[in-house]
Amino acid sequence: MALATGSVTTTAVSAAGTAAIYTVSTTAYSRDLVIMNRSTAPTSSTAFTMFVGAGSGSVSTTAGFPIPPGGQLVLQGQAGGITLGTGSNIIYATASSAVTAVVGYGSVVSVI
Repeated sequence: MALATGSVTTTAVSAAGTAAIYTVSTTAYSRDLVIMNRSTAPTSSTAFTMFVGAGSGSVSTTAGFPIPPGGQLVLQGQAGGITLGTGSNIIYATASSAVTAVVGYGSVVSVI
């Protein structure tokens, strides 16, 4: 999915580190949220798979939603107006090797 207006945040996630990559608004809005793993490693390189989760304690390489190198996760529909994790509303990312997390809002590029 293409981003509507470029990225909202770009965060470097250090090897074996955990980083806050996005804070979800407490105000609801109708927009797709796109989380991308901008690693240029081959998709077969599992060390560069980024894992995301709500809460720094809940995101790990065994307990997080995996996004392979060059891949993306799209949270469709209403975003915001919810409580994530322990109430901090922060989405965290981690990876075994250093990656770059990019977060933006989705854009409809075609309708089928």
